[in-house]
Amino acid sequence: MPPPDMRTPQQVRTLLAARFRRDYPSWAQRRGSWPLHISLQEPGTAQRRADPVACHAWADSWRDYPGPGTVTWANRDFRTGVHPMPKTLVLARAYDVAAADPGTATVWQRCGARLAELTRHFPDARLGPLVRRITELADADHRRLVTTASWLRANPSSGMLLRQLPIEGIDTKWLQRHAPLVLALLGDDPDASTAADPDTGPASGPASGPGPDAGPNPGPGPDAGPNPGPGSDAGPNPGPGSDAGTGDAGAAADDTGAGATARLRLYRRLGLRVPPELIQVAVLDPELRHQIGGMRHLAASTDDLNRWEQTPDTVVILEAKETGYAVTTDHPGAVILHGQGFSVAAYARIGWVRTARRVIYWGDLDLPGLHFVDDLRGHGIDARTILTDRATLDRYRHLAVDGAGTTRSSLPHLTPDEMALYRHLAEHAAATGTGLLLEQERILWPDAYRALVEAMASPSEPAAARP
Repeated sequence: MPPPDMRTPQQVRTLLAARFRRDYPSWAQRRGSWPLHISLQEPGTAQRRADPVACHAWADSWRDYPGPGTVTWANRDFRTGVHPMPKTLVLARAYDVAAADPGTATVWQRCGARLAELTRHFPDARLGPLVRRITELADADHRRLVTTASWLRANPSSGMLLRQLPIEGIDTKWLQRHAPLVLALLGDDPDASTAADPDTGPASGPASGPGPDAGPNPGPGPDAGPNPGPGSDAGPNPGPGSDAGTGDAGAAADDTGAGATARLRLYRRLGLRVPPELIQVAVLDPELRHQIGGMRHLAASTDDLNRWEQTPDTVVILEAKETGYAVTTDHPGAVILHGQGFSVAAYARIGWVRTARRVIYWGDLDLPGLHFVDDLRGHGIDARTILTDRATLDRYRHLAVDGAGTTRSSLPHLTPDEMALYRHLAEHAAATGTGLLLEQERILWPDAYRALVEAMASPSEPAAARP
């Protein structure tokens, strides 16, 4: 058994496999310099004197080393004379590093084959920071990627819904997950900060630099590519490191409207039609129900809601979907919009929300809820809140749970009472590291319903005039 400092062939293979997995996306783009020198940590003078037998046994393990790479030797003094000791393993190119382990050899082969295929079929592709994602895609997803990008390139303005595309195996979730790759194949200039390989880091940064004893920063030279693989015959350079797929375009839609905006941008870029965003509506006024066939509950797009001939003078916006169904009594001139979370933009696009005599908002009592109130008023919707004050929080504090702790520096549209609540919640988040959340469903329904009915019946007044 060699002393612990001396590296055995198996230890070096393990080291090379780890190094490969870290750096192969950079190597595939011909970055760095070769050859790569790996120190074998030969025994020092003290070790050679203390245990020459172990030192010679270690040297013998390298004498029959079959590769990859070449072992360099140096003559060293022993008590019995001068003997050669292995010093360094020299690897000429990335292919040699990959060949140290069957698994990494397979990855390098796949990497080269896929980059060659994609750059051949998509000469404008910007693949640089996406090399790892491309390489690690399942075979089925890789085939879908090529098929999808090819179809979209040939049909840049189809006007189809995603569901109508004649491509087997893709759906909304697949497109959201793989949007950076699709856009990169179509040649988009992407946001490298969100689309880059997460574990590679920038090519010039420490993540892709050499280890303390690995020699020069590895990167393929003229013959660095695998054979076959991403070498000199792999087709055009996959692209500069600053290019990648659009990160936010692939994000799933969220309740703030940012995700929906990103999805809209993505669909427009791909020439697809976006399904309308439906808003849940509870019509509390019998006369208003008459114009829509007597329906009390419906889901409609903003365009359809803007076509109403008769419009409400009281609009209630509820964060939770189920709460909108709990109001079973009629209220003249009133409708409830519910279940859209914090989609300010959706509400702001409805003309009669902006012109209603009275708009009431009730949602979860937390920091994001107050952010939404401020945003709603910032869009010109003069909403009045109910059950959004310290008294409500104090009464039901025992039912509150941990929530989001994100704060804002400016909330110009909150009332003094709302701002006092906001400061309290922000101080709690700063002191505990987590926010406080009182969900609207936790408040007893008789209390909540009474406050809601009183607000619908009260005279309207500007938010700025309220305490």
